[in-house]
Amino acid sequence: MSKKKRKSTENNNKGKGTREDEKPRSFSSSGGDFRSPGPVQMSPHNIDDEFYNNNNNGKKKKKASSSSTSSKAPMKDSDDRVYFDPVKTTAYFEDVENAFKVDVVDEPSSAYAPKHSALSWTDVIRDGFKTVTAEDCAHWLFFPHPTNIFQSRIFERKCFVRKQSETSKGGYEDLLTSEDIKTWLKEKKLTYGTNVDVTSYKDGVRRTHNSNDGFSNVSKIADFDTVTKRFEEDGCSVRVLHPQRWSDKLWALLSNLENFWQSPTGCNAYWTPANSQGFAPHWDDIDAFVLQIEGKKRWRLYPTRDVSEKFPRFSSKEFSEDERKRLEETKYVEVILEPGDVMYMPRGTIHEAFCITGGGNDDDDDDGQKDEASLHLTISVNQRNTFADILEHAFSDALADAVSTNVELRRCPPRDFLRNLTRLDETDVNFLTSKKLLERCCNVVVENMMKNNVFAGSVEKLLGNLMRERVRPPKAHTRLTKASLGAKPSITSKIGLVQKNCASLEDCDDGIVRLRTYINNDRKLHMEGASADILDEDAYREASSCMKIDPEIEGDDLDALATVLYANYEDGVEVKDFPFDTDEEKMAFARRLLETNAFCVL
Repeated sequence: MSKKKRKSTENNNKGKGTREDEKPRSFSSSGGDFRSPGPVQMSPHNIDDEFYNNNNNGKKKKKASSSSTSSKAPMKDSDDRVYFDPVKTTAYFEDVENAFKVDVVDEPSSAYAPKHSALSWTDVIRDGFKTVTAEDCAHWLFFPHPTNIFQSRIFERKCFVRKQSETSKGGYEDLLTSEDIKTWLKEKKLTYGTNVDVTSYKDGVRRTHNSNDGFSNVSKIADFDTVTKRFEEDGCSVRVLHPQRWSDKLWALLSNLENFWQSPTGCNAYWTPANSQGFAPHWDDIDAFVLQIEGKKRWRLYPTRDVSEKFPRFSSKEFSEDERKRLEETKYVEVILEPGDVMYMPRGTIHEAFCITGGGNDDDDDDGQKDEASLHLTISVNQRNTFADILEHAFSDALADAVSTNVELRRCPPRDFLRNLTRLDETDVNFLTSKKLLERCCNVVVENMMKNNVFAGSVEKLLGNLMRERVRPPKAHTRLTKASLGAKPSITSKIGLVQKNCASLEDCDDGIVRLRTYINNDRKLHMEGASADILDEDAYREASSCMKIDPEIEGDDLDALATVLYANYEDGVEVKDFPFDTDEEKMAFARRLLETNAFCVL
């Protein structure tokens, strides 16, 4: 079945979505926890109005007409996020220091009421997130903002902190505790470099202590007594990577968040002794939600140094002591997180964190809290999830396709072509002529890609990667029931996906179309498993594959698979409507679908 036909099938079955239309509430901001060597501009909630007033001589920028068809007109998504607006993006992000803001609200997490559950949020956590939707879990992280307000005014734009109210200081101890980490160490579940890192940051130097006997023990089981000694006596921090492998609640939470973000979602736990720090200043290649569970941590957030470092695709090296001193000369912001507080940091935010006690000063010893350690959880989303990552794949395939179909791209360039392009002189005729010819070649590639939808194959590969990397969901998050688990299909049965968007098709290089799903993925390999850097070519090709179809000899099977895969999720497809000639063929294909575990009887 051709990509064109599959796309047509998908469009015919696609249901109309709805968009959240809640109005933003107004909140009071509190700057009591913030200190800075210079004036820090706190962010009001009407950031759009403020920004436009400052950059348009007091005149608010008019919205672009919806009827505009210009290729350079700004574009909006369903969450009101704006793309390619030269005022709202370029100017805003280039003014990196003056635009550095932190949005603070006082609102306890316990005040959040899930839309799709009668339980309180505290009970939702204790119940293991079994009764809430992906939207509920995501909204809980950035509550009290509605989804579209968070996405359009905060996400990628500024840090956001939600402080617990004074009357509600409960933390997230139902998600994870330091006792859990001690138990995993005692049970020898943590391996150096894979599941756990022991680190320190003292006198401007960051060190890793992944050893039991003084020698490197990477890939060796971490010893409980050794790690405890380093934590209690040497002031080392303990970072547990991917604790969702052993925590059912974290597993369920991340499964829901992956459904919301449509991106692999991970988490690490950071256990830090009092009055110590485990990592030097750095930035990460993910959007981070920090949940403070135990103790207190003082976070120092620094403005982006240069627009080239905004939204980085890769994490930075840890900053040197000289770089750290230069950061301290900027208009940075400090915030103290206590149990129950949440902080969002956009990808690329330069940060460092120090465990404090008492009233917030490093040397305080209030009420015997000198030795109180800190534990926080960092939930990470959107790693390698950018336009650049999509284009990196799409342009590679587009160039290969254009070269195979356009003879001009296979011709030799003029003899002086390369030398002329090195002139970089806009007044030189030879430079301009060669530059124009190069531009023509680039246009041929892009026009061919868009005209023939060459990007479809690249998108399939990226979706295939998503299927490999996502975590298998708990059964409570699927449409599987006791009845459906043992149900045998009949000719009138409806077949549908066990979870929305849980599978995708990929037309592979060997000519076989594979159905990929994360439903069968090994939970213990989440955020590590099927990487092309780890697996050989054959193993990578088969990872998360649950059905293989040869379109040359199984064309009807591919048509039937696309019919079910792209059907309206709520309705599914009746077996009798499968595109086969006989009921026997329809029933046989229905059984084949159920064997993948990605489909069920509705």
